[in-house]
Amino acid sequence: MQETHSNQGQLPSTSQSTEEFENNASSRVSFSPKSDFAFQLKPTQRQRPVSRRALRACTRCHVRRTKCDAKRPRCSSCLKAGSECIMPDGFLMTEQDSYNLACRVQWLENILSEAGINASALPTGASVTIPTLPSSPSNSECDESELISSYLREKDLTSYLHALILDFPLPLSIDLQNQSFPENCLPQNHYIGPSSGSVIADCLSREAKRSGFTVTSSFFNKERLFNPILTDISFSETLYLFPDRDSIHLILIAVIHHFVSFPIINLKTLADLFNKVYENGSANSAYQLYEANMCLAIGSSLLGKDSFEYFWKAIQFFSKSQSPYSFEYMRELLYMGIYSLLESIPGLESYGIIRKVGTIAIALGLHREVTYRNSDIPSSLTELMRRCFWSFYALDRLLASTTGRPVGLSDSSIDVQMFSSISDVEENTSFAELNANGWNLELSVHVIHLRRLTSDILNELYQANVTPKKGIQQQLHTKLDEWKCELKQYADASHGSMRTYLELEYLENLMLIYRPTIASTQSEVSACVICLSSASSWIKNAGIIHQRGIPLLKPIIKGIIITAFTLVWAYFTCKEKGLFIFSQSAVVSDVDCAWRSLRSVEDKNWKGISGVIAVLENLRNWISGKTDYEVHMIDDAMTLEEFDIDNHINLWLKDFAGFKGPT
Repeated sequence: MQETHSNQGQLPSTSQSTEEFENNASSRVSFSPKSDFAFQLKPTQRQRPVSRRALRACTRCHVRRTKCDAKRPRCSSCLKAGSECIMPDGFLMTEQDSYNLACRVQWLENILSEAGINASALPTGASVTIPTLPSSPSNSECDESELISSYLREKDLTSYLHALILDFPLPLSIDLQNQSFPENCLPQNHYIGPSSGSVIADCLSREAKRSGFTVTSSFFNKERLFNPILTDISFSETLYLFPDRDSIHLILIAVIHHFVSFPIINLKTLADLFNKVYENGSANSAYQLYEANMCLAIGSSLLGKDSFEYFWKAIQFFSKSQSPYSFEYMRELLYMGIYSLLESIPGLESYGIIRKVGTIAIALGLHREVTYRNSDIPSSLTELMRRCFWSFYALDRLLASTTGRPVGLSDSSIDVQMFSSISDVEENTSFAELNANGWNLELSVHVIHLRRLTSDILNELYQANVTPKKGIQQQLHTKLDEWKCELKQYADASHGSMRTYLELEYLENLMLIYRPTIASTQSEVSACVICLSSASSWIKNAGIIHQRGIPLLKPIIKGIIITAFTLVWAYFTCKEKGLFIFSQSAVVSDVDCAWRSLRSVEDKNWKGISGVIAVLENLRNWISGKTDYEVHMIDDAMTLEEFDIDNHINLWLKDFAGFKGPT
């Protein structure tokens, strides 16, 4: 048997023969996830302590120092004791450790493949000569910045954004060596939870089939083509030009409105930013230009205007930092996360990018108050760090409640204080004390507290295989009412429109509390009535916003659609139970109000809006009892998530608006 050594890279146990190495390595690492059969050789005396540690996978057993057989979903010890079993997915590692391990396993697979070794088969004892080994990947070679550099040079926006939010481990979805995405990778929309719009689609579909009402889409199962190599914007003077100040007035108002929910920047800092951008021109820093363009992109998208030009300019100024776990990198990703909730751009998936922000926030310790007590950190930076963390928290909870995906960080792990108010009041409130004396802070804190209630709703009512406690819905309803009562201080005219928006947030969470009973065959009458009443009130409040001449921002348009379908579902469910809380004419009037609101924005560049308007027309006829309505075929493509009740499309997972780049 020939032995081979390498001065450039060292495989484990290279002093042994190749046959011994194959036996030892194959007993510990499965090199090919596609192997048709798994095998596990008996560990040697030297390896047994490692095996025993590996079996100690249950956290409870590890604390009690008892043997664990690591059976899923419960180990025998916890099953026998009737205790909760905490089974982590494999070893407890950080994401960076998992990423480094994936790189090294890929490196080992390539070495064995080049040497002609079939890692999926049992060793045959044949002599194999391993050639000179290349260097194994170091931690620096595992940085995302190195993986995405080639995409940025090629101006391949889709691939660049995919790589930007790279989130390991993702099994069988990414080829590290070729940096490509295979055809058999997991679909983008594979996390569909019970809090998502698919529940409403399921129930409404059941009612629709009984009446013979059908809505289909000619766009079903088709992927909209996206050309990432669009207009190439060179680094010339045009890249630093901004529109006239008067023309962006409405855009900035929309941004200020939106940033109440995501307080990444306060009002004074936003004003200072645009003053500097207009005064200094090309002398501005790359981050200032990135931040200004992202604000304009977000504001334009909120108003239904073309936002891609601003977004593309911002991409040009995106940081090429060699440290992907930096606070600056996290702030840049936060803007992208907010934008991803408004626009459907291939490669810019909301869940992936917000999870990446959470990974960086945890790595920097932004969720713990002790991080901010460092005397070397300036007070202004401390304020900014708090704002960025709570912006991530608001994004994470909003995404979890609307798509059914898990939260990125549990509430029990957070003890960071709140940020200061806009007036810079020297009063900070910890997360735990927020209920007692946190109401003197700015309006954004109230929104964050609402996200905390949203998190409680998800934990209590939407956990898999967990039966909700008796009376928990009433308790959550009471907490939500207490939150609403604290908004009385914002009843003056200066907060009129914002108060209406918060009223919509209240009604959305109220429907979220009682929606779990939708799918059950023995749904409670009170839940159906509350959902019906909340949906009707939501549509009326949205109509008030429209009547006041306030522009309907894109989140409101999305809410009108899903609330209209909740209203129709709740009406037919109550009717089925013999409850006529709302008359037929009242429900038709509410659907008609939603229809008029959507008609008012039909001229925007939201491509799927005409199809949704036609669907609401058919729903209105259906409720009225008319039988001469037409089956509408949606010829206009609706981006990633087409509207198709019969196929249970998740309406909340992505924005219905079409993505339209510059021509």
